[in-house]
Amino acid sequence: MVFEPQGTKAYLGTESGALGTKGLQVLTVSGTSVSQFASAPGKVLAVSPDDSKVIVSDTFDQPNQVYIFATSGSTAPLIPTGITGAVAAAFSADNLKAFIVTNTGNLYVYSTLDALQTFPMGNPASDVTFFPQGSFAYIAGGDPSSPSAVTVRRTCDGTVAENAVFTPQTLVTPGLPSFIRALPNGTGIVAVDSPGIDLITP
Repeated sequence: MVFEPQGTKAYLGTESGALGTKGLQVLTVSGTSVSQFASAPGKVLAVSPDDSKVIVSDTFDQPNQVYIFATSGSTAPLIPTGITGAVAAAFSADNLKAFIVTNTGNLYVYSTLDALQTFPMGNPASDVTFFPQGSFAYIAGGDPSSPSAVTVRRTCDGTVAENAVFTPQTLVTPGLPSFIRALPNGTGIVAVDSPGIDLITP
């Protein structure tokens, strides 16, 4: 279950589409209405900041599929052949892009303006978040040299960010973080790799 940013609606996913009989449910918090969209089965990964789009990932049914659900009620598969193992997604603050990470080691960049892009990361990822300012995405995992790391990628082109001496921006963590989020005030990133919590300063 994922709430949209204003908290007026909640999106509830499903484990399986059950042969087209189950799908995304939309609960209106202030009332009692619940709508179901069987055309979008799977887990809810992300809701855009303007609540216009929802990313849903079906990793149970074959082939795996990622759906872009428009809150107006329409659903479309992200790509016809599916995306295998999509486990997390996040929208940029301007609603124009979404990064989708997989447990198979790929990053997919969805854009409302450009064609879908694929970036092989080298290692599986478990979560993704955008820095509030919008220039960078922080990915739990996805570093080709270490399965336990946080990788920084540019929002504009999806490539790994580098520091002033052209070193790729990755932070090795004690374990693969299961959860990563940017602090709303832009002062840092919190990555949870149980039993510890890593605080990353941009």
